[in-house]
Amino acid sequence: MAKNQLLALNVAKLSGQCGNLMCCLKYEDEAYKDLKKGLPKLNSYIEYEGEKFKLTSMNVIVRNCKLENREHAIFISLDDLLKNGKVCPEHTFVRYYAGQPFQWNTAKDNTTHSGNYYTIYPHNRGVALSKFRDGARNAIASQFGTRDAIIARSADDVLMVAEAYIRKKDYSNAITYLNMVRDRAGYAEGEDRSISRDGGQAYKKNSVCTNKGGGFSAEGAIYTEENTYFESNNIPVTTAATKSSMHLNSVDDILNSEADKPIYEALKCNSEAEKMMCFLLNERTRELIGESQRWEDLARTKTLEARWNAFNDGSERGIGKFDPAKHYYRPIPQSFLDGITNENGASLSNEEKEKMQNPGY
Repeated sequence: MAKNQLLALNVAKLSGQCGNLMCCLKYEDEAYKDLKKGLPKLNSYIEYEGEKFKLTSMNVIVRNCKLENREHAIFISLDDLLKNGKVCPEHTFVRYYAGQPFQWNTAKDNTTHSGNYYTIYPHNRGVALSKFRDGARNAIASQFGTRDAIIARSADDVLMVAEAYIRKKDYSNAITYLNMVRDRAGYAEGEDRSISRDGGQAYKKNSVCTNKGGGFSAEGAIYTEENTYFESNNIPVTTAATKSSMHLNSVDDILNSEADKPIYEALKCNSEAEKMMCFLLNERTRELIGESQRWEDLARTKTLEARWNAFNDGSERGIGKFDPAKHYYRPIPQSFLDGITNENGASLSNEEKEKMQNPGY
């Protein structure tokens, strides 16, 4: 009870005149339990205003707490620590700009952006893709679990057919296939789109994860039951259907897509054909993120250079230069070159290997 009420475990201070634990501890214990509901654990790590802190003390009666990190310590209200009455999931960060103009986050000035080229300061954390999380692993840090692996996806096949029709400029049939994916993805009336279904929730019923919470613990089971759909997109909470608004009725819906317009402009897509192929690549991103090698899509469509220059601040800062003669190809593995023979049955000479290798490798 004393620990629950955040009191020092000092027998002298916790004992009454009778020598036993103070009666008030028992009478007030339920009230303290109610006051602590939804609050983070003491000494847990949390995110507050873009910084990592350790929660070193809190007073649930006056509703304040102390946060510390290596740089400084701050005192804040517990209500400021919560978001809509809840603690933000530990080690989870929302990436959006509320009330700020749209930007690609590629400016050279470090003070106005966090960057997207991983080694550039102050970009020191990557975006975690949760769609493959397996909360049923046989150890938290193990790669082995029971969740099925995705080998092939029908949506990938559908988008390949749509791309083929776009290349033939048969946009009517392309839209038919694009709608197969979009009609499935649209939200139904009343559907809660903030629920996170990433497979991590299996941690809760996994015996190897019992009493091992998230945060920065080496054995922490990190998952969230609520995604940041509304906050990340800076839109109000709603359960209205999106199926009709996502359905493509004509080519004009693609050419005038508000979601894709900034990308058309950044890539200087002017013609109908350019915008149709750009839209197809954007659809592949929206549907298949993390499920394939994006390089293959962009190299196949010869759009890798344009997107590198438009959307990666490594290009803006002169970190590497795109070479079409090299970067639209991959190196032929050395093990392959070492293992094959020429027409005489002999191993390839260094000169023969060099001639077979792709340019620049």
